[in-house]
Amino acid sequence: PATSEATYSISRFDFTKATEADNAQIGELYKALFATIGLVFDPAIDSDFVHPRDYFTTIPAAKDPSVNGAYFVARRHEPSSGASYIVGTLGVRAYQFGSKTLFDTCINGVSNAGVKSQLLELATTQRDGSAENVQDIEIISSQDICEFKRMIVHSECRGKGLGKLLVKVALEWSYATAGTPATVDGDCGQQLPFGGFRAALLDTNRRLSAANYLYETFGFVDCGNYNDSYRADRFMVSVKK
Repeated sequence: PATSEATYSISRFDFTKATEADNAQIGELYKALFATIGLVFDPAIDSDFVHPRDYFTTIPAAKDPSVNGAYFVARRHEPSSGASYIVGTLGVRAYQFGSKTLFDTCINGVSNAGVKSQLLELATTQRDGSAENVQDIEIISSQDICEFKRMIVHSECRGKGLGKLLVKVALEWSYATAGTPATVDGDCGQQLPFGGFRAALLDTNRRLSAANYLYETFGFVDCGNYNDSYRADRFMVSVKK
């Protein structure tokens, strides 16, 4: 149980060094999230449950190997016992649109004119031509765009600012470039200390009001259903300032 002296920290997580306890604690967080929003586990969709290391850190075939994914955890530390527990998670992975149609759906649903313009400019720069005329799926390559997944904080640890810290460090990592010093502790194995991305996507559920407010606070705005998800009812995007 938590004590009044418990402290908290945010770090990048190394799946290669994960203990059975680490994996079990992360699994319990995932199960709690599923229960909260009424989802049923589907291994075909929820591959991060089955192969989390590959899901968050494997580089897609079309992706520049100089950029990778990252996974962040919030830990609660108990001074009385010396034990620590994972009580929050947020993963970042490189993202590539599955089709031109999904890209168009995403763009057409962007609620902020400035953000929409930046995304179209990014697409135009990537393909060296008009974004409207692009026909292949590499409209925005996975070198430039990432997706936030599994932002979860244990119910007993909410109200302590952990969700805010997780999103803050994930955005800092995602938008940082070479030469930017790391801002969080933790060994990430083969991962680099920066993401180098220029935009970030996420999907969520409107019933998660606290999470939605948090994303809005960090500049995420509404976009269209970029991943053809039937589970989420809100889709959001952020662009690097």
